Amino acid sequence: MSWRERVRAVTMMELVLAMGLLFVAAGGVMTILVAGSGYPRRTQYVVVRDALVKAKLDELLADSTPPTFSGGYNPYFGNPDYQFRVDTEIATFDSDSSWVIVTVKGPRPYETTSSLRGLFVRPNGAALFAAYACNTCHTTGSGAPSTGPNLSLVTLNQGRDERNAAGLPGPALNVDEYIRESVRDPEVFKVTGFPTALMTGYPDINDMPNEDLQALTAYIKSF
Repeated sequence: MSWRERVRAVTMMELVLAMGLLFVAAGGVMTILVAGSGYPRRTQYVVVRDALVKAKLDELLADSTPPTFSGGYNPYFGNPDYQFRVDTEIATFDSDSSWVIVTVKGPRPYETTSSLRGLFVRPNGAALFAAYACNTCHTTGSGAPSTGPNLSLVTLNQGRDERNAAGLPGPALNVDEYIRESVRDPEVFKVTGFPTALMTGYPDINDMPNEDLQALTAYIKSF
């Protein structure tokens, strides 16, 4: 083999080797790119799933109604790729407190779950009645009225009926709605014999959280 042929053979071998290395390198780059393209999507799913489970647990614990066992996974409203379930520890469950577990699952192909556990505690109506100083102006049960109307269920129904018969705008109210209106906007209606709506001078009462108002409503309706 002449020196020219040897040079040509070496050059061809180098060219083949270089092309092989280039092919391997290109394959490696493609592997990295493909893996990298899936990573942000997987990470996004995890972040969203974790955020949804916290939002759902916060929503349940902010309500004054005890969460109930869901019996399985349910579609997550506004996020159809995800599902959630609610579990309560039956051994400790009662109407005032219970451990609640929320689990969010999905979506495919990364169908894993995130769970959070929190304690549901219903505000205590009797304690709130004193904390908001309702007892300084109102009596409950068979107590005689003082500065404000008696808050037994019988007198509440009478006040609601009087309010609904007064020809005020809007639909007739049930007892719960009547109590809510009396707290939130006491100037709308005044019970006969109590012309001054003193509660307007207590913004902390008028603006109390919804869960406190619901607990108070349930408490005074028990008399």
